[in-house]
Amino acid sequence: MTEGSDRPVVSRRVALAGTALGSLAVLTACTDGSPSSPTPAASGLPGTGVPTDDDGVRAARVATELALVRDYDRAIAAQAPGRTPSDREQLRAFRAHHLAHAIALDPNVDPSLTATAAPTGSPAPRPAPTRAALRTLEAQAAASAVDLCVASSSPELSQLLSQIGSSEAAHAALLAISATRST
Repeated sequence: MTEGSDRPVVSRRVALAGTALGSLAVLTACTDGSPSSPTPAASGLPGTGVPTDDDGVRAARVATELALVRDYDRAIAAQAPGRTPSDREQLRAFRAHHLAHAIALDPNVDPSLTATAAPTGSPAPRPAPTRAALRTLEAQAAASAVDLCVASSSPELSQLLSQIGSSEAAHAALLAISATRST
């Protein structure tokens, strides 16, 4: 706790340790477990809806990342005035990470993507997600990165997906930490 405050203080070490554990979990899930083989475990997950080719894996992940960008756009736009600037900056930083992930997966993604740039033919806008909802979305995105990592046949794509997944696991952890600070 900080002096004069009921808020718990989370040190940089705790946040980094959480990130490292999330990274380890994702990296472990993206290998087949044999000591001599650094390649992904499988070339698809039949019956799960997970694409079985690298182009499909890449496209699925880009769609997820762009959906998260739009979720963060809505959350930032709807953020209550009482929130601190650091809360807004955290959401903006996470949004920027997701856009960078999409660009890393597909260099043709427009880096100037804005809140008004929704895909053609998309359904009516959803309500702005709360921080708790963003935490859930991040955790789901981290888990889906593991599935896509396993489905990828490319070691490079698997590595990129594991890095993206660990980033999203860290986002979920940091959103949980910031939620405890703001209550």
